[in-house]
Amino acid sequence: QWQRWDGQIFAAFERADLSELRRYADLGFDLSQGNGALRAWLDVSQGQITGVTADVAISEVALTLGTELQTLALRQLQGRISGRLLATGFELATQSLAFDTPDGLHWPGGNFRLMLMNAENKIPARGEFEADRLDLAALTQILDRLPVRSDVREQLIHLAPRGQVEKLSAS
Repeated sequence: QWQRWDGQIFAAFERADLSELRRYADLGFDLSQGNGALRAWLDVSQGQITGVTADVAISEVALTLGTELQTLALRQLQGRISGRLLATGFELATQSLAFDTPDGLHWPGGNFRLMLMNAENKIPARGEFEADRLDLAALTQILDRLPVRSDVREQLIHLAPRGQVEKLSAS
């Protein structure tokens, strides 16, 4: 009767081939390569996964976040990643997320939170974005691998921003 499950599932792997996960679950992205340690908490309501929190320390990662996006290759990735479904939207967040790419790009390990809510009845669509330690040049270098609207991506690449944003909050 797993369709009626409510609660939390915990899994811990000290050494795992994370590319095997796609055989068992639709992750919403393609993780074709990745080896390392993973601890994950899955929130379940009526047999459906409604939230995930994962502590990762993985290497040789290759993931594609959308069908029209290039593969994001990382030599190593570590930190906490979480996401959850909300009544009319979703929330994504990271804590101390750091990574290195094969071509030498280093992301220093910042935090971000994105919450988007769809319009409902007379309540308009809304969202919130919070981030710290954003390296603008590094972010621009990986934009073609992130799910960002193409017009926004092109404008940011054209502007070629540089510098570091210490704290950002927008709604």
